[in-house]
Amino acid sequence: MQQESSVDWDVFVSHASEDKEEFARPLAQALQDHGLRVWFDEFTLRVGDSLRRSIDRGLSRSRYGVVVISPAFLEKEWPQKELDGLVAQEVDGRKVILPVWHRIDASLLRRHSPTLADRLATSSGKGLGKVVADLLDAMGRAPGTGKPGTAPFALAKPPLSIAERLVLDVLRGKPDVRWSSDLITVSLHEKRSITAPPASEIQKAILSLLESGYLVIDSSKTISVTDKAVQYYRAHGRMDPREMK
Repeated sequence: MQQESSVDWDVFVSHASEDKEEFARPLAQALQDHGLRVWFDEFTLRVGDSLRRSIDRGLSRSRYGVVVISPAFLEKEWPQKELDGLVAQEVDGRKVILPVWHRIDASLLRRHSPTLADRLATSSGKGLGKVVADLLDAMGRAPGTGKPGTAPFALAKPPLSIAERLVLDVLRGKPDVRWSSDLITVSLHEKRSITAPPASEIQKAILSLLESGYLVIDSSKTISVTDKAVQYYRAHGRMDPREMK
């Protein structure tokens, strides 16, 4: 078993890039929201980092490896190398790999890797909340604390309102535009894919985002996102229209 001093992260999330937006990012964020220290490329890597060395360090200094196994994962060389690194740590009966099946069934997985197919796994088909609960249980962690124990399960929700998240979506989608408060409101109301909140609610959302440090405004009244907004966007992704119903 790894000693506490040799562990920097509770869990390493291995995935194919094709599965990042739909499942891997929300999974990593949910685990982080429950108090776990999560190695996830978007959370951990910084400009100038050596990709190979950073991943090797993440693999060797994480207690567990959550492996999102999908058709895309099985086709990629790099995720397979991450999996090999996690397998190498399973010595003396130590459980490291926690598989999550994503858009794959046992028959397909068995054709690619009989040993992986024989491992007890959870599945994204159960829903994100159930996957997180299963993983926390496998790690012996209490939901919401990241510490050993038991507690009622409750998935943390993003702290921003729907209107605030829509505003961030607009600004992140077109970073070169000289955004004003009125232009943001007009742009949202012109979107056909959503039913935009009232103009007054959008204006309140912009003020709230400015006050909380997600947006800044310069002397020419141009509004732009901050690093804080970029980090939030990386963690939660774009606004899902289903959340507005």
